[in-house]
Amino acid sequence: MRPYQRLLVHIGGARGVGKGTVLEYLSHNIAGIVPLTVVPVSALILQHGKEMFDRDWVELVDGEKENVRRLFVNELRQLPEWIGVLDSHYVDITPDGKILSIVPVELYPLIHCHVVIHCRTSMLLSRREQDTFKKRTLDRRLIERERRGELVIARRIARETRTPFHIVHNNECPGCAAKRLGDIITAQWDISSS
Repeated sequence: MRPYQRLLVHIGGARGVGKGTVLEYLSHNIAGIVPLTVVPVSALILQHGKEMFDRDWVELVDGEKENVRRLFVNELRQLPEWIGVLDSHYVDITPDGKILSIVPVELYPLIHCHVVIHCRTSMLLSRREQDTFKKRTLDRRLIERERRGELVIARRIARETRTPFHIVHNNECPGCAAKRLGDIITAQWDISSS
């Protein structure tokens, strides 16, 4: 008998690591094999905040942000059987380099596996320089802190919740990273199905 009706895999990684590209490859390669849905966590939370308070996320106070996160977690609890890939981050980094864990504690018991997409700092810097559409820091020191922060927080949450933790490298081959991620997800689904 299946111990849970859904499998939620939290995918993190520093901004610019290529999560979106890897998840796009994954969606194409795993479609039809398992019931996979990529959930763009940040976009949904921002949308909920706008709908609830009619203001942008940066204008919300901490209590309002917490209400939005709780709403999102409650919506996840209601979903039917599926594999949800939570496309998100584990940390934010302030301009002065402070690392902030941003995964809501209420989400911890729902997540069955943690994965950080990872690449070299030089690769992150190069990708950020090429992506002029998004405003991201180009400060090498802050990029390295964010990169390491993603690993530290993901490992800590996985350890606290006794859930698997994986690192998927995406230095130069997003298709290879997607294959590795797909192997991790299907293995977790197979475990949950037995």
